Amino acid sequence: MRTPVRRYAVSTLAGLLLCCSVSRAADTIAYVARQGGIDNIVFYDMATAETRMATHFAVPAAINSLSVTGDGQTVYFTRQRPSLPDTSSIWRVRTDGSGLVDITSSQTAVDYANVAVSPDGSLIAYAGRRMTDPVPQTQLYVMDSNGANIRQLTFFPVQAETTAVSSLFFKDNATVFFKTRLNGAEDFWSVRTDGTFLTQLTSNWNNPAVAPYFPRLGRPHIDASGVTLLYGKQTQDAGGMQDWQVVKLHLASRVETAVFTNLYAGAVPPESQPDPMPAYAGGGAIALCGTLDGVSIDLFLTSEGAANPYTDRLTRHAYARLPVPFDMRYPGASYAYSSLGQIYIASAGKPVVNVTPGHTPSLDPRGKRVAFVNGGVWHCAVNGTGLTCLDDNPTASSPVFSPDGNWVVYVKSGDIYARPVDLSQPAVRLTYSPDKGKSDLAFAPDGSFIVFTGTENGRRSVMKLPVSLTPGVAPSITVTGTPVNLTPLSADNFSPAVSADSKTIAFISTRNLSAELWLMANNGSSQRRIVFQSAPVSPAFPAFSPYDPAELSFLAGAPQEVCVITLSDVAAAIRKVVPSITTEERFSWGKTLTGTVETRRSMVFTTLDRVIPLRYTVAISVDVLPTPTGMLIEETVPETWIATGILLNGGLPISPWKQTVANGMRTLTFYFGPTGIQPIRDAFILFQFDLSGDVQGREYVLDGRASISSGSSPTSGDSFVRIGGPGLTEYAPVPLDRNADWLISDYELLDAIELWASTGRIHGWPTDLTQWDYWLLTLIDFWVSDGGYEYDPAASVAQGEPRWQTK
Repeated sequence: MRTPVRRYAVSTLAGLLLCCSVSRAADTIAYVARQGGIDNIVFYDMATAETRMATHFAVPAAINSLSVTGDGQTVYFTRQRPSLPDTSSIWRVRTDGSGLVDITSSQTAVDYANVAVSPDGSLIAYAGRRMTDPVPQTQLYVMDSNGANIRQLTFFPVQAETTAVSSLFFKDNATVFFKTRLNGAEDFWSVRTDGTFLTQLTSNWNNPAVAPYFPRLGRPHIDASGVTLLYGKQTQDAGGMQDWQVVKLHLASRVETAVFTNLYAGAVPPESQPDPMPAYAGGGAIALCGTLDGVSIDLFLTSEGAANPYTDRLTRHAYARLPVPFDMRYPGASYAYSSLGQIYIASAGKPVVNVTPGHTPSLDPRGKRVAFVNGGVWHCAVNGTGLTCLDDNPTASSPVFSPDGNWVVYVKSGDIYARPVDLSQPAVRLTYSPDKGKSDLAFAPDGSFIVFTGTENGRRSVMKLPVSLTPGVAPSITVTGTPVNLTPLSADNFSPAVSADSKTIAFISTRNLSAELWLMANNGSSQRRIVFQSAPVSPAFPAFSPYDPAELSFLAGAPQEVCVITLSDVAAAIRKVVPSITTEERFSWGKTLTGTVETRRSMVFTTLDRVIPLRYTVAISVDVLPTPTGMLIEETVPETWIATGILLNGGLPISPWKQTVANGMRTLTFYFGPTGIQPIRDAFILFQFDLSGDVQGREYVLDGRASISSGSSPTSGDSFVRIGGPGLTEYAPVPLDRNADWLISDYELLDAIELWASTGRIHGWPTDLTQWDYWLLTLIDFWVSDGGYEYDPAASVAQGEPRWQTK
């Protein structure tokens, strides 16, 4: 099993935090994999060594280029048009696989050979040729990301051999690098996006010293500092082409230096060898394409100066091309804190906001509201509006939102209570032990437990209370077990925080006679002290990043300031928030309000059995202040799917405001607002469809969007679906079978045991958590079986969801 690459993290509060002195390594590599002549875009996770498909094309067509926005959220690529194979078009897809669209589908008279997107996502550069010209000539163009304001940047003369412009990328938001082939000579160039400063970076064209034996240049990639160009190169002489090498070009001096001269290609002759396409992956790493058998092309990770660049193989028989390492950055984050009795919120790139009087603030999961203490427990919007009292008891304290945002849990008179944020129900009492002190509540992001500081006989301990959240028209919160002490009674252990993946708890411990930061698994095992390069002074109140389980904030120093560490570092280096945040109370590290309406589609299975009703949800998060007056939600599904039930918040039947059908797809539109389904607020829609009219083997990309007066945004989440069959291996495998080989490996069984122990889910499975004992025993049977397992159509129909059996 491949060891995951260490990540050098920069805090999610980009622009507000002082970052590590080392550059951050990419956490993901996007690349093109070919199977059966079909190209698709795949993501390789550097931390987990897992791959995930972003596209699911089923028709043979080549993908020629790909580029990722600087925030790691969107991929642009060019793909051959199956009906016009001499031309390509520009596509776009979000990195979660949603929003796939051919953005130049109507421009069939133009061949979009290559594409690059600017880091800020505002500009698209492309190599294009107008097929209607007498001699179609490829030139470099740039346009706004919405397709407007097209400008031609190069005007190379028509050559005896058609000019080729290719291998584009942006150095920054204002400079494009590209490759040309002019009369057989290949060169790299740069140009500003306004067409000025066209610069030839290599000197092969019109150079008698190398003609006619011009070198062959591969796809280039630039380092993070913008100083060095990395690429493959083949030299040639009278005897023909030589093997590929990897070289780098210092852009200021134009000095070229060899990086790897020992690339292996098996028995493939040089003229047929593929470009190694090296790319900087940050942290000194280089990704490149190569082969170990002379046949299949895979991704490898190496470093400059390595004796053998093929020791770390990332993929197996992927026929990989066009690797693009990138950082799948998280959206912005914010800190809520109190100072001198006032609540403040600090967000990257924004002024600090004085929200309201109060103490110990806690942000909700979307960054839209903040709960706090001020003679009782209150909450309000992050702009200070909508002030709501949840409990006016003066003993109420330690408020924190539930991960679904529906509840605030807090301590009152020695016990833990929960109340809906909309006051639709009275407070629910969760514990009955007022004689034992409770404080510092933290809710696990997966909603399965609450941790808190429990005090008995003067000794503080980290306690865990298992709970269950049920969404719906009348949401509920239920205690599913008794509180458990996770820490030893030999010392004080307090102020727990739970990581974004709910697997790790950080807390303060005095077991070494002074306050120290410690970590443990969420079941209390693997307790260990955090090792620092230089230990913090008086650490207090840890808080995990809302995105990254490896990022931890806490207070330290005198006066106490908010600091950040990266837990994946061998010895954690402390970084202070800049500008500094000083407080003596518990603070909150949460997401920043996006200013949009976000919709997300969630399916347990994306390979569907057409004889089983399909159920899935679209969650609606209204992350806009002030709240818009009207909102449209669209969901586009195949025309053959018949809606048999549409429920708002899982309980209220609703009907579309209108339906439209076009190109075999049906769009259901729902209106929210004063005269709509309900006032505009967070909600979810549960869809149920009859698929019996569909055809086995068909594949679809579902679409959807939310629209308000200021604009619209596409639905994220699950979008690619396939109608299973007819073969049993063409249905959905067990979700824990990560490589879909219809076998349960040792690692996959260990994953199952861990989920069973924590009553967790993987991609929403199992739907009924009370069935975990059954599923664990079933998976053990599959693990033992030499033949593995197979889909069980009869049992699936009987249960109304996929079932499997041993072979």
